[in-house]
Amino acid sequence: MGIKNPRAKGAKAERLCEKELIEDGWLTWRVRGATPYSKQVDMFGIWDIYAIKPIDGRTIHRYIQVKSNRRPKLLSYERWWRCYGDSHMSCEIWVKYDYKGWRKFIIGK
Repeated sequence: MGIKNPRAKGAKAERLCEKELIEDGWLTWRVRGATPYSKQVDMFGIWDIYAIKPIDGRTIHRYIQVKSNRRPKLLSYERWWRCYGDSHMSCEIWVKYDYKGWRKFIIGK
């Protein structure tokens, strides 16, 4: 039986994303879930996970939004990329589909 609580399902997808990044050598920071005393606020109001890794003498940054089963409209992510993006970072949407795995959309790289 799958997870019925959407918040728990989203948190699980975020943990799986973070685990995959860490296994690939990325240093990560993930927005933690809400508690009775605080609400969850995504990084810059849009990103769930930030990952950083030195590659070929440069530091690469990844901003990742994690979703379950539905790809969001990309307009707000593309706007953010146009304002703040550069050649050392990527903005990504990772969608975790039930029983199928990840589909990853890269906004900028």
